[in-house]
Order: sequence, then C-alpha cells, then structure tokens
Amino acid sequence: DIALRRMQSGQPMAAICGATVALARVGLLDNVGHTSNDLDALKSLAPTYRGEARYRTEPAVCDASIVTASGVAPVPFTALTLQMIGAISPEIAEAWTGLFARQEPAAYGRLMKLLSG
Repeated sequence: DIALRRMQSGQPMAAICGATVALARVGLLDNVGHTSNDLDALKSLAPTYRGEARYRTEPAVCDASIVTASGVAPVPFTALTLQMIGAISPEIAEAWTGLFARQEPAAYGRLMKLLSG
C-alpha cells in the first residue's frame, strides 16, 4: 500500500474527507492525532481502526507528518499541509486561515504584512 510505504519512509501525508478512511483502514491513524468527517462514520467505514483515543473534533489536525481534515475544512487542511512541508510559516498559515476560513477582516492586513516582509 502506498500510504504505508510513505509512512515507513518518513514522507509527509495529507488526507481530507474520505481519504482519512483509507488511512484508518491501514492503521495509520491509530497512533497519531487526527480528525475526519465524523468519528462514528470513521469507525464504521474502517472496522480495523483503533485510533479513537487520538481523534480530535477539529477542522484539521497535523501530527507526526500526517495532516487530516474534515471535508468541510479545505482551507485549514491546505494551510496545515503547506506548513508541514515548510512552504509557509505557522504565522502565514494562521493569517491565511483567519482570512479565508474564518473571514476575519484583520487577517488580511496580517497576511499582507507577513507576505511582504
């Protein structure tokens, strides 16, 4: 399985919506903090899943080089993924999420300052 090979080689992974089920089915979410669309659905769709204690009811979660997200959280998912691979700083990720996910007007100024400075 490609996900298992990526994990074993230490490569980062990101899964949103139904893709989190695929990771749960092969045990990749059993020992890391993670989220999905719904815990009960995850348990139902991935019968071998054993990561319930690590499940977080958050839009997106990053732990141990794995980003997971609910299907309704594409902006936090993208921000955490870009941050995980070093493409953006945590500050830019937060400002970007504030602007595009939470529609915070002040986040625009923070983001522009961070991108220009």
